[in-house]
Amino acid sequence: MKIEMKDTVMKQAQLRGDDFGAAVIQRIQPITDMVAADCQYHDKCLKNLFSRLKVNEKRKLALMLKGLRGL
Repeated sequence: MKIEMKDTVMKQAQLRGDDFGAAVIQRIQPITDMVAADCQYHDKCLKNLFSRLKVNEKRKLALMLKGLRGL
């Protein structure tokens, strides 16, 4: 997994803002070299990470983005 992939996964996990995203962040954040650590991501887990956000999470994301626009 390249650095770009780690960044992408971390960003998506943060956007989710749920327990699954937090678990992903906790798992990969301390790893500096994912290739050396022999990191692998299951297709099912990756799809779950990037799956559509639930309605409440969409609202939370919209409110967060609205707040950022006001800066």
